[in-house]
Amino acid sequence: MKNIFQIYRRDLKMLFINYVAIIIILGLCILPSLYAWFNIKACWDPYGNTKGIKVAVVNKDSGYKFDNIDLKLGEEIVSELKNNHDIGWVFTDQKDADYGVNHGKYYASIIITETFSKDITSFLEKNPKKPQLIYNVNEKINAVAPKITEKGASSLQETVSKNFIEMVNGIIFENFNKIGVEIEGQRPTLKKLINVISNLNNNMDEIETVVNELYEGSITAKEFIDKIESNVPILKETLNSAIEVGNQSEKFIQRGKEDIDTIAPFVKESLIFVRDKAKEINIVIEGIVDSTNGVEVTDGLKRIRTLFYNMDAKITNLVDTIDRINNVANNEVLEQLSAQLKNFSQRINEKIQVVDQLIKAASEGQTIGKDALEGLKDINNDIINFLDGKINSFDSEIKPALDNVINKLNTIIDNSLNLLNEAKGDIPKVEQILEVGEKGSELGIEGIEELKKNLPYIRETLSKINDKTTIFQDEKLVDRILELLKIDPNVAKTFISTPVELVENDLYKIPNYGSAMSPFYTVLAIWVGTLILSSILTVDVYEFDDKRILKNYEKFFGKYLFFLTIALIQGLIVAIGDKYLLGCYIVNMKLFIISTIISSVVFSMIVYTLVSVFGNVGKAIGVILLVLQVAGSGGTFPIEVTPPFFQAINPFLPFTYAIGVMREAVAGPIRDNVIYDIKMLVIYFIGAVFIGVILKKPLDNITEKFNKKFKESGLSE
Repeated sequence: MKNIFQIYRRDLKMLFINYVAIIIILGLCILPSLYAWFNIKACWDPYGNTKGIKVAVVNKDSGYKFDNIDLKLGEEIVSELKNNHDIGWVFTDQKDADYGVNHGKYYASIIITETFSKDITSFLEKNPKKPQLIYNVNEKINAVAPKITEKGASSLQETVSKNFIEMVNGIIFENFNKIGVEIEGQRPTLKKLINVISNLNNNMDEIETVVNELYEGSITAKEFIDKIESNVPILKETLNSAIEVGNQSEKFIQRGKEDIDTIAPFVKESLIFVRDKAKEINIVIEGIVDSTNGVEVTDGLKRIRTLFYNMDAKITNLVDTIDRINNVANNEVLEQLSAQLKNFSQRINEKIQVVDQLIKAASEGQTIGKDALEGLKDINNDIINFLDGKINSFDSEIKPALDNVINKLNTIIDNSLNLLNEAKGDIPKVEQILEVGEKGSELGIEGIEELKKNLPYIRETLSKINDKTTIFQDEKLVDRILELLKIDPNVAKTFISTPVELVENDLYKIPNYGSAMSPFYTVLAIWVGTLILSSILTVDVYEFDDKRILKNYEKFFGKYLFFLTIALIQGLIVAIGDKYLLGCYIVNMKLFIISTIISSVVFSMIVYTLVSVFGNVGKAIGVILLVLQVAGSGGTFPIEVTPPFFQAINPFLPFTYAIGVMREAVAGPIRDNVIYDIKMLVIYFIGAVFIGVILKKPLDNITEKFNKKFKESGLSE
């Protein structure tokens, strides 16, 4: 041990008495940090500066007139893009766009076709034609830019689609709203009409008696006319007013009926979705319940929470739909289904809180008990059992209930239109009969006989009309129908265009890309620093003046301490500079420094051992390991998207665990993850020591012959 430290002290002494050595060592200490800092700063926030990526936009849309609306969607798209600064949109013509994309002036172009507005309205035709946004991209300019511009084009397409759905549904709901308001305004008139029809129907016996008396000569035609004529103008005026409302409403009501028919499939699909998500949660629980890997358990809990959120969003949407349509007719089956789903929603939210607590506990390094995980299953089993029954009996239980409500609503609509149309057709006949009666004194017995002959038909017609109007005497039912029609069109169209809201929960959020990449570039700089040391500094130990005999392990560790000292200085400069020079986001700076020190110790031992044992071949092995680790450590792209070879070697690379522990420091540590990564790095250190101390002597003869032969070539130092 004494000789080890004497070797180390001699190296330090030689360093400080030679100013050239000091300058070189200072350069070696700083150089790796520059490599890391420049790379981190270069990629600090690339996705926040995409406004510098120029994309040409060409608007060739000629517009279209649809249902008295002037559509100029191309202009609307351009106007929206002018307020969008995510990408550098350049508005130009076709010729400049084509030239610019081909010659690298623009990364891509988006062309709005001439018939864009016209094509988007073709959904009402038998053979609709989808409008097109033509996207041209030059992939030669840059590898990443096409992905960014493609995202911009896709986002534009989604925005146009969303706005179109919102526009169409806005028109429908605005007209529904107008119909509801107009019907609401006509309620007194409709009520008066119903009363008149009811009175006429109730007094038909009296009218028939009067006509018979007139026919038999008991009263004069003038007296007959006086008895019934007074109600005719009111009846005629009321019917014509109501018929006008009905004619305006008919085409929009028909569209509403078509939308109503989609409710049953939507309900069934929603039930299946919720059940399947509950089953998926149970599968995730089974996968982690016996796991001792803290990372695996935490990831599983996060997945469970996301699935619970998805279930709750779907149930909330489904309950809202069921309650809305059930307002028309209080169906017991639908009320029970809605109540049970609301109960599930409440229990799911309680489970979400439990999962949040488990995730927090796991992040603090606590072990999650089996009972806690199994406890998440109870609600899933209840949901699965309940929904399996409902799905299996859907066609015999729920669908008939939905059909009953839907048919009732459709019947109300149909009866309204039929009632008004029948009344419209019968008014001229009533007027004609009254005219006959009014001229009864002139026409004599023939005219009165004609009137008497038509009375049964009049009685039957009024009876039918009266039966159909009884449904409107239910004030609560009318209020519910009007409530559906008078829904706020802005709320309705926005909900339908985006019925699902994505709730994002950013765990361990890192504010910029540079900070997220700092673990990779810091680890890379430490390895590069040790490679540079091995290339410039010697690993050989010279004899002392007293010619003492040094053992192999003394030489090995004595020289390594100097390497380690420089490697630690390199690592500390990089780590401190990341935080205080670049301003990298680091949650736990203490852990970041510790992870840097551990990485420096391990990497310096690995590279030093390779060079000490294998000489120049060891240096080459160090470079090969560098190349493999850059691609196979998952430091840039997720390892799952790399080729199978790199996925296979990933668990065996020191970078994997050095980057892992630094990421924990940057974003927020999970105790189990930190301990696991450090354990793996310690194993690499022990392995390197074993090779350097135990195998160095047996391998010395082989490596010396190899290096000697290589020197004879005149190509080596």
